[in-house]
Amino acid sequence: MRASPILLSVTLLLLLAVAPLAAQPEGPPPEEPERGGIFPRINVYLPEGRADIRLLKPIRNSLFENQIAYNFVSGDISAFLRYKYYGRSGTSTLSFFDSIEFEELEQFSNDFSRTRGGLYLHRRPLDFYNRLYFLAEFDRLSFSNPDIHPDANRTNTYIKVGYQHGTPSDERSNAVVGEARDRIFNLYTAYREIGPRGRGFSLAATYGFDYLGGDYRYVKTELEALQAIAFPRKQRLVLRLHGGFFPYKVRVVDVGVPVDPERATPFLVPRYELFKLNGREELKGYRGAER
Repeated sequence: MRASPILLSVTLLLLLAVAPLAAQPEGPPPEEPERGGIFPRINVYLPEGRADIRLLKPIRNSLFENQIAYNFVSGDISAFLRYKYYGRSGTSTLSFFDSIEFEELEQFSNDFSRTRGGLYLHRRPLDFYNRLYFLAEFDRLSFSNPDIHPDANRTNTYIKVGYQHGTPSDERSNAVVGEARDRIFNLYTAYREIGPRGRGFSLAATYGFDYLGGDYRYVKTELEALQAIAFPRKQRLVLRLHGGFFPYKVRVVDVGVPVDPERATPFLVPRYELFKLNGREELKGYRGAER
């Protein structure tokens, strides 16, 4: 059976076209273009009556971040400016913040407390599931009615060291060992990423000192343990243990300054460091005026 001359010519042209491509050596894969542009990337979260707006600008190994967090129910609002550097051995964060928190709704009060300050956070991973934390922070406390509040115009200077076992994406566990205000609230869910093997553990110790401008002296310990148990039909039971205490605390007062009888004695620790009760969110203690 003779082949058609048209078929032979078409086959010859295809071989001539493919031969130069096969002879060329394979070059390196094209590099991913670096993210650029004038405008940063914007992430907006609106879960459960909250607004969390973040403007992100990555530049090589660094990340610039602006964050505004607002609670529509309580009126609490916070603003953050962060610089994060991702190195070979760890991640460093330099942050400045300004936070305003109003009193409880049942008190029908417009009084609020304001916390301004800065911090340095270093996270050093041991492996993917284990990492160490170091935090140094100073907070300046002010209140809408400073004449009657005992902690008005006081400064809290402290350091925190922590250890974490589990996934690095669990925001609630990261708040225990790292920056407590840097959290992304999940949308209408109590979802948490727990691992490996459904286990997580976080342990932190905080030391507040009354030098370098500090007005408090205390030691705070806090831990959180998680265990997820799988059942048939994709059912899971998550156990959570969260606790802490203050093994050491001393009231620091100015020597030689007379005590104003109209004002109460200062707190042993700042109110925002106390443990509070917020349901599924986190274990806390008592948020009130009692010592």
